[in-house]
Amino acid sequence: MGVTPTAEASHIRAGDIQAKSDTTLPVSARNPRRIFFKMVLFTDNETSKVDEDKVAIFFGDGTCTGVREIPRTTLRQVIPGTQINVYYFEHTYNAPGSYLVSYIGELRNGGVRNMSDSNTQTFYISTRVTIAPELNINRSPVLNAPAYDKAATNQVWLHNPAAFDADGDSLVFELRPSQQVANGVEGSINIDNCRPQPVVTTNYRFPNLTDPRGVQVPYLNSPGGGPSIFTQDRQTGQIVWNAPNVVGIYNFAFAVLEYRRSGTGPARLIGEVIRDMQILVEPTNNLRPTITIPPDLCVIAGTPITQTVTATDPNNDKVTLSAFGGIFPPATFVQSSTGPPQASGTFRWTPQCTDVASDPYTVVFKADDQPPSGTVLIDEKAWRITVVGPPRKTSVSAGKAAALF
Repeated sequence: MGVTPTAEASHIRAGDIQAKSDTTLPVSARNPRRIFFKMVLFTDNETSKVDEDKVAIFFGDGTCTGVREIPRTTLRQVIPGTQINVYYFEHTYNAPGSYLVSYIGELRNGGVRNMSDSNTQTFYISTRVTIAPELNINRSPVLNAPAYDKAATNQVWLHNPAAFDADGDSLVFELRPSQQVANGVEGSINIDNCRPQPVVTTNYRFPNLTDPRGVQVPYLNSPGGGPSIFTQDRQTGQIVWNAPNVVGIYNFAFAVLEYRRSGTGPARLIGEVIRDMQILVEPTNNLRPTITIPPDLCVIAGTPITQTVTATDPNNDKVTLSAFGGIFPPATFVQSSTGPPQASGTFRWTPQCTDVASDPYTVVFKADDQPPSGTVLIDEKAWRITVVGPPRKTSVSAGKAAALF
């Protein structure tokens, strides 16, 4: 059928798909089997002229759109050489169940070092949604940090997706290899009957295994010197690559697993978001800044939180501070100084009783240095805030009754 696209179409860097159940008004008109989706793609517009203004989507129930049917809603270029494409779409399922919604991009951009001939391989991402009466409204995790980032040789690379779940579901993170679909879009529609068959990209290796000469540099409690590592914290999502040593483009994926607990039973897996992310490693003589954040916090709802975040830079460059997380707004973070010698900012939030949750909220603080030239380097750390309810008040009469026993 000629289902393999030409290499001239290679352009896709990274992306993910978000989902949420019907939240339209009035409440009585909502359809629990109607799901809304948002897909964000990062594409290369520096070495490729391909512009994907319409895409195909596979809904996981044996149905899919046409090859170029879902129109792009917005297009932005906030990163030189990279476009951000946003697509909104929806689907109504015939019955409750678990469905894997997916996208196949044709093709990945060229030059990805940790797979073979990336410009001949498709790009694949997916999101699993669960429709069940007992779940009521469900919204998939939102990843607030971009899926495309830059790193520097012989410097620790850090990235936190700043994931937030509006329903308070528990999130677990897992690294995954990048995937492809050999039959492409047309083959998945016509041969596989709208059910793509993803596999790991050809000759895939995680970034730290691409070059065996990579070694660690000193970081936190590690003196460095060992083989390069590439890890993700299962609870916070923090990714650490210690350390890139070869210039180039690298891709990897990770899953955000969404668990919900009801009653006293075990937590139930109700969703999964797969993000495929790209890193551009560049040479530099710059050194990373260091950010200092407060210790993890447990507060009673209604208690104002005011905390200071600081950062310093070994090159005495100015530092820009920022914060990511699902509690912004109403939470705020305002930088008051850029340094040198020290950048500083203030975080403020007063959690309400509606914010009480069994799992902590994660706020990611990031420090970007501002060198006169060359690659901007960062430090970032995740801060966890647990919000608990106020203690129950015992009535006077109940207290007197208790004293009698």
